[in-house]
Amino acid sequence: VIGLPVCRLSHDFFTHWSTLPLGSGKVNFYADPPVDHLQLWGDLERVQGWQISDWPLAEFSEKGKVPMTAAEFLRRQIKDELDSSSAIQHYLMG
Repeated sequence: VIGLPVCRLSHDFFTHWSTLPLGSGKVNFYADPPVDHLQLWGDLERVQGWQISDWPLAEFSEKGKVPMTAAEFLRRQIKDELDSSSAIQHYLMG
């Protein structure tokens, strides 16, 4: 969708880390403890994990890591983009 940021939502740390060379957004999320794909997408409110915003430094340290649910991560990403994009705000407001 035009105007929305690219972000990654991974079901575990290994997948998150090992696929980063394929592309990542400025802010990403991985589930911790790990979950299967169906649980991740079927129950975003209950999947705990980490928002990572300072890759690669935050991967192995606490800097840039924020604990949250997958649902909260997605809501924040959408809200942050809407707050920073006057074009999208104008479109949504009519």
